[in-house]
Amino acid sequence: MSGPLFSLRTALVLVIAAVAGLVGGTIAYVADPNLARAALYAVGAAVGGLLLSHQLIGPEKPSDTDRHPGAGTPSP
Repeated sequence: MSGPLFSLRTALVLVIAAVAGLVGGTIAYVADPNLARAALYAVGAAVGGLLLSHQLIGPEKPSDTDRHPGAGTPSP
């Protein structure tokens, strides 16, 4: 393998979304022990965390390892 499966930014955004979902679901379940409702709240919190962290963490700058060799060069 030549590199990681996810970039650092992608992994960070996904971890933040997962933590937001776990916290939201846990709080919802503690407030009302209904598993289905807590799961729906967890999904909503995860989506919200995903969108918010995606906006807050700026885009990655492309590096030389992100491009394929010869990409952008005209073929003869």
